[in-house]
Amino acid sequence: MENGSNNNNIWRELATMQAQIRDYRGMIKSRLEYLENEPGYRANWTAAAVAHHLNKDYDAAIRVLEKIEKLIDGKLNESDSFENSECVLYKNLIYFDSGDYAKGYQTLLDSEAKILDKRAFLELKFQYLMKLPDSKKEASLVARNLLKINPDNKKYYYMLEDSLEIPRTDLQLRLKLYSKLATFYARSDPVKFIPLMFLNENDKELLNERLSDYIIEKLKRNVPSIFINLKPLYKKTFKIELIEKIVLNFLKEQVEKKDENSPLTYCWTLYYLSQHYLYLKNFTKAIQFVDEAIEHTPTLVELYALKARILKHQDKLLEASKVMNEARLLDLQDRFINTKTTKYYVRAGLIDEAVNTITLFTKMDKDAPNGLKDLHIMQCCWFIIESAESYYKLYLKNKKILSLPDSEVDESLKKQADWEISINRSLALKRFNAIFKIFQDFESDQFDFHSYCMRKGTPRSYVRMIKWADDLYRHPIYLRMLEGLSKIYFEIEDDILSSSTMNGDSEDTKKLENKKQKNKKNKADFKKREELIIRVNSYNNDSDPLGENLINTKRPIEDFNSYFKFSEKFTNFKIILTLNVKVNNYLNKYILALNNLHKLGKTKNSIFYSLLLQFKIFKFNKLIQENDKLLKLVELSFYKNFQFLNKDDQDDKEIIKYCIDNIINNGNEDKFELAKSCVDFIKNFQKTIDVEKVQTKLNELLQNDLEPIQVADIEYLLI
Repeated sequence: MENGSNNNNIWRELATMQAQIRDYRGMIKSRLEYLENEPGYRANWTAAAVAHHLNKDYDAAIRVLEKIEKLIDGKLNESDSFENSECVLYKNLIYFDSGDYAKGYQTLLDSEAKILDKRAFLELKFQYLMKLPDSKKEASLVARNLLKINPDNKKYYYMLEDSLEIPRTDLQLRLKLYSKLATFYARSDPVKFIPLMFLNENDKELLNERLSDYIIEKLKRNVPSIFINLKPLYKKTFKIELIEKIVLNFLKEQVEKKDENSPLTYCWTLYYLSQHYLYLKNFTKAIQFVDEAIEHTPTLVELYALKARILKHQDKLLEASKVMNEARLLDLQDRFINTKTTKYYVRAGLIDEAVNTITLFTKMDKDAPNGLKDLHIMQCCWFIIESAESYYKLYLKNKKILSLPDSEVDESLKKQADWEISINRSLALKRFNAIFKIFQDFESDQFDFHSYCMRKGTPRSYVRMIKWADDLYRHPIYLRMLEGLSKIYFEIEDDILSSSTMNGDSEDTKKLENKKQKNKKNKADFKKREELIIRVNSYNNDSDPLGENLINTKRPIEDFNSYFKFSEKFTNFKIILTLNVKVNNYLNKYILALNNLHKLGKTKNSIFYSLLLQFKIFKFNKLIQENDKLLKLVELSFYKNFQFLNKDDQDDKEIIKYCIDNIINNGNEDKFELAKSCVDFIKNFQKTIDVEKVQTKLNELLQNDLEPIQVADIEYLLI
C-alpha cells in the first residue's frame, strides 16, 4: 500500500494478520484505512471499534460505534435487528470495561428497546447497578426478574444475596431468605440445596431435617445423579456422617416395606451408597453395595459402570475394563458408555481393543482398518492423549521386563517386550505430537473468525474467543502433553549425555540399536511391523507412521522447547515452573533455573518440589561444582528455603520425609551423603534462621569472582 497499490483488501488482510499476532496498535491503523475506503458496510465499523477495544482505547471504540448508529438510525430492516442488538450490547460492554458505569448504565436503559437478548440485558443491568452507589435495592429487583426467567440457575441466587447485602456469615438471615424463596420456586433445586451448603454443626437438627427431605425425595423419584448433586457437601465430615445415616436408614425402611415401594428405589439407594463408600475409599463396602444392586437389577448399565470405576480406583485396570465392556454390551447404541469402555481399555493398555470399540462410532475410509484416522481428523483430544500416555506406560512396563534376570521372566515374554519397547516409546511421542498439531490448528483457526464474526455481527463472541485463545496453551490436555513429552525427551537427552561421557554409546543405547538392526533383518518381524503400521497409522500419506523420525532426534531439549515455548509464560502452573527448571538445567542456564525454583518454593504446597529439585539438580551440576563460591550460594539459597518449614507441623514433617526418601531411594552414594546433609539441616529446625547472618554470609561469598549480573540475580533470590 505504501508503494501506491489500489488494492484496499490488503488493509483487511493485514488487519487479520495483526489480530492473529495480537498487534492491536497496528490493527487499529489497518482497520481505519480499510473503513475509510469501504464505509458502506457496518461490519467494517464494528471491526474498527473492536480494534480500539482490544487496544484498551475505550473512548475511541465507543465513538466509532456511536457514529455508525447515527448513520443507520431509521434505516434498518427487520433482518438487521439481531446484528444491531449485538452491537448495542457490545457498546455497553465497552462502557463497563472502561469503568464509566453511570454513562454506561444510562446508555443501556436508552437502548433497551433495541436489545433482543433480554437475559443478557438484565445481567448487564445488574452488574452496572452493583457498581453504582445506592443502587443495590434496584439490583435486587433485577436479580428477582432473572430468577423468574430461570429459577434453576444457582448464580442468580448468589446475585440476589449480594444485592441484598446479606453477609455470607449471617446464616440465619440467609436461611430466612431461602425459606421465603422456596414458597415462590417450590420446584427449584438450588433453593433447596444452597441452604445445605451453609448450614453448620450448630444447626445440626435443622440440617438433618433438610438433608433428609432433600435426599429421600430424590431417591423416591429414582434420580441417578443425586450423589453428584450432594458431592459439594462431602467437604465437611459431619455432613458426610449425617448423609450416611439418612441413606442407611432409608435403605432399612426399603427392606422392611418391600411390597409398598418401587423396586427401582431400592436399587438406586444401593447405587448411591456404593458411590458414597467409593468417595470415602471404602472399596469393600462400595463393591458390596454395587454387587447387591447388580444382583437385584442385572440390566442397569449404570451399575456396571460404577463397579468398573471402583475397580479402577483399586488399580485393577484390566478387570475394570472387562466390567465396563459388560455395561457397553447392555446398550450398544449408547455413545457415552462406548466412550467410557474405550477409555478404560486404553488405561488398561489394551489399545487395539480400545480402537476397535470406538471405531463403532466413527466414520472410516473404504479401505481403513479402523477409525483411528477419523479420530485424528475430528481432533478427538481425550482419546489421543490417553493413548499417548498408555503407550508410554507400556514402554516402561517392557523396560522393566527387559531389566529382570532371564530366570525370572519367560523367554517369549522378554522377546515380545524387546520387540515392542522402542515402538511403544516412538508411538507415545507420535501421539503427543498429534496433540500439538491439533492445538496449532486451534490457533490457526482463529484466522477464519477475525472477519467472520464481524460479518455476522457478533463482536461479543469474538472478544470472548480472543480471550480463550490467549489461554489456549494452558489447557489441561496441553499441559498433560508437555509432561509426557518431557519424560521422553529428557530420557533421550540423558542417554545422549551418558553416551558422550563414556565416549561411546551407553549400554541401553547399544541394545536399542542392535535390536533395531535385528528387527530389520528378521522377515517375520518385518511382516509384523507392516501389519502394525496399518493398524496405528493416523494420517493419510504419513511418512513416519510409528514416530521413529521423531524419536531419533539428536537435539531433544531443543525439540522439547519447540512445544514448551508456547506455555512457558503461564508461570502460575506448578508443572510449567518445574519443567522450566529442568530445561534450564539441561541448557546450563542455572541462574534462570534457580530463579524458577525460587518461584516454585513460594507456596507451602509446592516447596518440597523446590527442595527436591535443588538436591537432585544443582548439587550435581558440573558448572556449579566447578565454582566453589557459586556452589555455596546455591546451598545457602536451599538453606534459606527451610525457614518456611516447621519441624512441629505434621504437613512439613511429611514434606521433609518425602525429600529424604526420594533422594535415598535413588541409591546413589553421593545422594546418600546429600540425604545426611538434609538431616543435618532438619536438626537445626529448633532455631529460626537468622536473616542477618544469611546476609552477612552472602556478602562474604560475593567477592569479585562472579559476574555482576550473577551477583544481582543471586542477591534477588536470597532476599
